[in-house]
Amino acid sequence: MATLASGPTASTAPNQPALPSDLGIADKVKEAWDKRCSHLSDEERMRFNSFACADMTGYTKELSVLCQNHKDEKTLNKVTTKWFEPLFHAVGLFIPTTAISIQAYPNPGSLILGAIVLVLDTTKRVQDYQKLTIQMLSRMGRKSEVIAAYEKEVYKDDLIVQLSLVELCGSILDFCCKAVRQFDRKGKLQAKVKGVVLSIFRDFSAYLSEEVKKFEDAMDDLELKALLCDKRRLQKLQQNQTVQQQVMHDQSVAKSQRLDDIHEIQLKLWERQNNIDASKCSKSSCGCR
Repeated sequence: MATLASGPTASTAPNQPALPSDLGIADKVKEAWDKRCSHLSDEERMRFNSFACADMTGYTKELSVLCQNHKDEKTLNKVTTKWFEPLFHAVGLFIPTTAISIQAYPNPGSLILGAIVLVLDTTKRVQDYQKLTIQMLSRMGRKSEVIAAYEKEVYKDDLIVQLSLVELCGSILDFCCKAVRQFDRKGKLQAKVKGVVLSIFRDFSAYLSEEVKKFEDAMDDLELKALLCDKRRLQKLQQNQTVQQQVMHDQSVAKSQRLDDIHEIQLKLWERQNNIDASKCSKSSCGCR
């Protein structure tokens, strides 16, 4: 079992009721997440969280051990766990907003990522089932690669993006729940070997494909929401630039006006000085006569 850790987080349903407007972004996201995973029992939460690791390195080591019996049919190399990193990053995008306000145990990130580890730990008892599970997770990982360049700081204060992340991470959790429950009987994790080939393997794609499809739909929605967020940010930057340019223009005009005023004052002073000098010269001339 992996080391307990703090990790990433989850997502919101498309038809979720409107959240109270008096809540801050972090509180709204927390409330959405609580609703999204309300179907989990306390036992499931604790079980998933107990498989969480401290960091990406810990997860990689744990998953490599769990997947060591599987080989790529073409290269005969061990199946890699590269698919996990995009999922880790996707879940990580959810942390900044919720980290401050989420006090409940376990941490959403540990819950989701720990669930992935638990799925592979559970399904290792029936290698064919684990292999199909890995294939499904790999498909989800490939889909997640598109957001690898997303920055946490960019989206942490965008409620729409964060709620979309709630749904994305929630769909990962749903997949894990469904996969694990196939092996769960009487409160203990046991592989249902009897008849498993006929009852599970034959219909495996149909059994979990709905959850994978929900994940893919959630990812598409996240991409759209992130794009809208980027457009809003670009528009705001352009507006700020326009304001800055106007300020600079106004400052330039003001500076030019000040220079004109200074020049005008200098001319007046020069004229005055000339008048004074002329007056002195005139009086001096009169005195000489």
